[in-house]
Amino acid sequence: MDNQPLISVIVPCYNQAQYLDECLQSVLHQTYQNWECIIVNDGSPDNTEEIAQKWIEEDSRFRYLKKENGGLASARNAGIEASTGQWIQFLDCDDKIASSKFEKAQPYFDHNDVIISNYQLFDDTGYQEDYCNFMGEKLSYENLVLRWDVNFSIPIHCAIFRKSLIKKKFNESLKAKEDWFFWLDYFIQEPNYIITDERLAYYRLSQKTMTQNIELMLENEERAYSIIYDRLDDQLKKSFFTTRIHYKNSAIKSLEILERTNLNLNTKLASKRYKTLDSFLRKFGL
Repeated sequence: MDNQPLISVIVPCYNQAQYLDECLQSVLHQTYQNWECIIVNDGSPDNTEEIAQKWIEEDSRFRYLKKENGGLASARNAGIEASTGQWIQFLDCDDKIASSKFEKAQPYFDHNDVIISNYQLFDDTGYQEDYCNFMGEKLSYENLVLRWDVNFSIPIHCAIFRKSLIKKKFNESLKAKEDWFFWLDYFIQEPNYIITDERLAYYRLSQKTMTQNIELMLENEERAYSIIYDRLDDQLKKSFFTTRIHYKNSAIKSLEILERTNLNLNTKLASKRYKTLDSFLRKFGL
């Protein structure tokens, strides 16, 4: 392992203990051996601690950290603080990674600051149709600002980040969209990156958590837009407005279609998205 930099895997856990074994198994099965895995119990009321203790006893590379509930951003930040590796792999406890993910990233470590793989959706029935909208796109701060949720909505566990470039941690004031801010803070430094087309990250689909996540995202979306807007120069502000107006118009069209087809849940979500965008734009007379 002398030529293998240490990779710190950060696994935040809250009330999803039923998925934790599968997640940690995917870490244990890595063909690359030099890793540590920090299991962060974010005050979870389920049996997360019991499951974590089992893995710690099985392999000393697993570590356990328990904290008061503070949300996903807070849990990830606690993991960053506790990590000792040169590289950081974030991995939510309901997701998993391919056994070769670290080994296939290793050749890129010397000349890159972030290594990003493709990903595959899955649920309890198996792997789902492809859904990946960032392959072949140029990753830059500007593109991430303007085109997040369109061309860029990259699951955080697709990437392995050089720890020394993590200058800002996750924004704990947001309960959603915190990933977007993290990518922006990382890419404002213009890091070297590589994107590989292999599906080495697996993103779990769950109807219950998807609905909750979408609603939570929409509740935080206007706040996220406002914080990002305040960061931008005048030229980027104009472009930002243009893209949000486009999203608003798309939301209106989606809402009209959904209302005609009586898809109640999706109609409610589309309506919320429209209202969020409309509220943000109205602040600026748009």
